Amino acid sequence: MGVQHLNEEIFSGRVDLTLSAGSDMLLLEFMRPGLSIDQTHLDRINYYVMGIRNALAAETGNEIKTMTNAYVIADAKSDSDLMRARANQLAKENIWVITWDTLIANAIKQWQEHLDLLKNRHSSDARIQNL
Repeated sequence: MGVQHLNEEIFSGRVDLTLSAGSDMLLLEFMRPGLSIDQTHLDRINYYVMGIRNALAAETGNEIKTMTNAYVIADAKSDSDLMRARANQLAKENIWVITWDTLIANAIKQWQEHLDLLKNRHSSDARIQNL
């Protein structure tokens, strides 16, 4: 997707971060501190994702082919039945709702698993063991 598409009305300077690797794109939408995710936020990220996916599909010669995942990250999320149902609906489209606490805990867990693997593979290296 060319840069010109990010200037379209749908984005309006609102997409926080997109990352790409190979032919895949990832969208991250960060909520302001203290805000909880509500219906409006879920609808907005869905709108962004649909717009980007449509733009990608329209340009068959583009290096980036798909938006595989999108995340909306906030301090808190509502546990209401309606919000849970909407989040589950979006998950089927690989649009994920996550809190900062969960995101950070997952990152720590993944790095710990990586460090444990390194320690096992390099048991005689004191530098690695001190990690």
